[in-house]
Amino acid sequence: MQTEEQQITELKKVIESSHINFLIGSGASRPFLDTLGDLEINITALDSTELNQEKLNILKASVFLEYLKNCLFGNLFFGKDDISNYRKSCVENEDSKVDEFLKVKRSYDLFVTNVSKLLNSRDIKLLSKQVNIFTTNVDVFFEESLESQKCSFNDGFAGRKELIFDTVNFHNTIHKLSTHYEYRSEIPLFNLFKVHGSLNWLISNEKSVGEYNIAADYRLKNLNDLYEFWRAHDTLFIDYKQVGDSILQNDFSFLEDLEIESKTIDKFLKLYNQLVMINPTKQKFADTTRNIHYYEMLRMYANHLERENSVLFVFGFSFSDEHIQKITQRVANSNPTLLIYILCANTERDSFEKIFKSFPNVKFISPDSGGYFTMDDLNRYLEKIIGTIPLN
Repeated sequence: MQTEEQQITELKKVIESSHINFLIGSGASRPFLDTLGDLEINITALDSTELNQEKLNILKASVFLEYLKNCLFGNLFFGKDDISNYRKSCVENEDSKVDEFLKVKRSYDLFVTNVSKLLNSRDIKLLSKQVNIFTTNVDVFFEESLESQKCSFNDGFAGRKELIFDTVNFHNTIHKLSTHYEYRSEIPLFNLFKVHGSLNWLISNEKSVGEYNIAADYRLKNLNDLYEFWRAHDTLFIDYKQVGDSILQNDFSFLEDLEIESKTIDKFLKLYNQLVMINPTKQKFADTTRNIHYYEMLRMYANHLERENSVLFVFGFSFSDEHIQKITQRVANSNPTLLIYILCANTERDSFEKIFKSFPNVKFISPDSGGYFTMDDLNRYLEKIIGTIPLN
């Protein structure tokens, strides 16, 4: 096994001569935002239960609420003070959320700054100063960090009066032109692909089933409306543990004596369904292929990895999303110049090696600590690589 210094030397050479791509999952936002746990299993299980729609909606509302509380509402820390009662409640309760948010936000800030420095330092003119970040996360940490660190980025939106999402925009580049000699230099650019949707997306014009325009909701109004609705009706939702236990035992008899305001539950689900994202269920592949925006981004993921001399760094991602796993396997098999580095704990290697068995171009990097590979570990590696690059 290589030492960390040997890994740094190898990664420096790869980064200097490759088209850079990242595949980032929910592990990147820990501990502030939780991973799914058994939520995906329970949401999927409900789809196959033999209950009438009213009872099914009651159960779904509680599962989706748990998803919101654990994985999504935390994004309201980014909202303006006058609309983020979620953040105010965390401060008033003096819980660990504030410190966790600040820690994760600093890690994202440092990551985009480090990657920008690496792009700027590369001498090879044949390579563009672009990096592609593909993420299944619907949180807005990347957008907020790219904005706050004044990095140029492309999240697929373009327009003035109204921002509209279009994957065509990912083909854009940004250059600076000098005043006197019209010397043109490329500016480092982050292409941010939210392959499962995003909390700052908004359906603006539905054309047909699965086809609609996406506008920007940078103030997270939809998410804030959901939070405020829940706070006003929190006593009407079933405790998630009870729902989980009933799914495990396949016994929903407790619903018979339950009095629930179905109109309130329906309103909650209507608000929830306005979030433009792929729900965490085993139907994700079907959802991504039905919707043109998600399908196009997965196609672009494959296209970028098929380019000669490309590298993909996988971080915080388990490959439990089978559609992304299969695309990655296919491209790794067909493109021998593609290198894939999976950043993971030593204890996770066996599961990843089973997925990429007999793939010589897939490598693994684990921290010396033996624990999970964190965003802080990734930043440490990037900073060491930057430290080996001579100043111009």
